[in-house]
Amino acid sequence: MFANIAILLIFGWIDYVTGYEIGFFIFYFHPRVDRRLVRREKAGIAMACASAVCWYLADRMTTTPTPALPCLLETFARYVSFLTRR
Repeated sequence: MFANIAILLIFGWIDYVTGYEIGFFIFYFHPRVDRRLVRREKAGIAMACASAVCWYLADRMTTTPTPALPCLLETFARYVSFLTRR
């Protein structure tokens, strides 16, 4: 679990550094699809939530002038996709 959190933070940092021009959406699936987390539903849900929050923070902290509401809606859509990925 700690390795997955570390991987998630690394991907979030890379996403932040590269900015909005390069999408790292697919990489946020990695911690969620780890077989150990798929078997433990609560841990998988927690990682899906952490992935969505990490993506949101990386997106909001870039220099992109994205309004808050569309960003929150996109974060929710990504959260749902992180939850449904198995």
